[in-house]
Amino acid sequence: MGVLGDVRYALRSLARTPGFVAVALLTIALGIGANTAVFSVVDAVLLRPLPYADSDRLIAIQETDRRSPNQWHEVSYPNFLDWQRGTVAIGIVAGLALTGVLSGLIYGLSRTDPATFASVAGLVAVVAVVACLIPARAATRLDPVAALRTE
Repeated sequence: MGVLGDVRYALRSLARTPGFVAVALLTIALGIGANTAVFSVVDAVLLRPLPYADSDRLIAIQETDRRSPNQWHEVSYPNFLDWQRGTVAIGIVAGLALTGVLSGLIYGLSRTDPATFASVAGLVAVVAVVACLIPARAATRLDPVAALRTE
């Protein structure tokens, strides 16, 4: 009896139980369909890159209310535009706040001391330049082919 005989025997056995065959085929079809659906979602959500330039730099901006500090809400577009226009003002306020902290630590330093304010702004600028320079210098030392192979 060979393989052909085994196939004939299997088909005869399946023909005797059509209900079992229908349930088995339905189960296989549902399994394949569910697998395809799950993979489609995983592919669209996790595997494919987002359709934006520099999608790894996307961030989510949220805000909270003083009455409920543990609840975060989406930022409205007008608020975002106000924040975007006020980034320089936020930097100035942060500089003033930092000089306020320094004035509490150092005797004889006023909150609006121009030298301290300029030194804090310079320190922030130096930190920003160093924070950009270190990764940039590390990237220039890499072999592009080796960097592409590791990703």
